Amino acid sequence: MTQMSMANDGIITPEMEEILKKENISEDFLKHNIQAGKIAIIPSRTSDNHVALGEGLTSKILSNVGTSTDSINSRKIIEFVKIVEKNGASIICDQSSGPKFFHHRKSLLQATSLPLAAIPLYLNAEKSLRKHGDPLEFTSEDVITKDIFLIVLIPLVFFDLRQIL
Repeated sequence: MTQMSMANDGIITPEMEEILKKENISEDFLKHNIQAGKIAIIPSRTSDNHVALGEGLTSKILSNVGTSTDSINSRKIIEFVKIVEKNGASIICDQSSGPKFFHHRKSLLQATSLPLAAIPLYLNAEKSLRKHGDPLEFTSEDVITKDIFLIVLIPLVFFDLRQIL
């Protein structure tokens, strides 16, 4: 069952209860906006530290972290994650790639109670380069989403700063 289907059935889930406490909003407001697709609840895998994103809610702090083929020091990333969590981050976005990716992701999941988001494009491109010889040659079967609760899509927005200034 999804949060949306539960809201459609008039059921307040434990995740919704937590969001109601954090956001100081009414049940009706939360249910209505989940039903309308205007609020999404991002679960935390390891705790009750769920996060809601959407219309009428408080702003959230997303902290980007990650390893690469050139920098694989998971210990430093874990230290950083603990610091940002202590200082108010709402979501961790893991942009890791590299040969020890799955080891790193497991360590990261154990180190934080925050929900984990990811931009899998970097890892998928690297994996595709090794597998197919081309970073853009990955298929839906190649896409890595293990243990991710939110996939971040970055919209590309182009504008002329001279027209704004």
